[in-house]
Amino acid sequence: MRRVHYFSIITLTLVSLLLTSCSVIPKSQEAKRSSTVPASETTFVPTLIPSTAAVTTPTTTTGLTSTRAAAGFNCPITQYPSDQPNFSPEAPPVLGWYGNGRLWAGLDAAYDHWYAGGMKVAWYRITPGTLLVEGRRLDAAAGSLKSDVPTGYGFSGFQSTALDFPTEGCWEVTGKAVDAAVSTVAKEEIRFVVTVLPDASRPANLRWNP
Repeated sequence: MRRVHYFSIITLTLVSLLLTSCSVIPKSQEAKRSSTVPASETTFVPTLIPSTAAVTTPTTTTGLTSTRAAAGFNCPITQYPSDQPNFSPEAPPVLGWYGNGRLWAGLDAAYDHWYAGGMKVAWYRITPGTLLVEGRRLDAAAGSLKSDVPTGYGFSGFQSTALDFPTEGCWEVTGKAVDAAVSTVAKEEIRFVVTVLPDASRPANLRWNP
């Protein structure tokens, strides 16, 4: 009986020691332990990368303020034909003639460039017909080109006109020689594209004087 009682005492002592060694870790030691946890065991927090497709504010490009121009719109400016006609003295001097050999158009040489607002433009009709002039802006929405084609110039040869561009931008101008009785059918047609500068940039000596 003594031997059994002896072993019981030893067993209780060992259990007591085990319970003491498994007690809760003090907060100071727990904090120290958490600060030394390997990086591989830490929680991963994703980093948000800003999108590269962010919308940017359009900027002015070569004097043009439209969205498409700011976005890099390349105005397909028409070049003068290498074989330039000579219509003097009937037609006034122009900066250069656009045409196809049967219908021609040229900006009055009194101007140094195309500007928004009124411009004097000369036309010459090899193919007889009544002249109709239209225009549209290519790089942005805009009102229609206004044209004034005065009477009294006949149905062939030189024709004076006044073209009024409502805004700056890249403009396509269309000229047609039509039969006065059937104006919907063009006997001859040319198209040319020009860059029109803002009216505010027009020199004072080049103001429109109708």
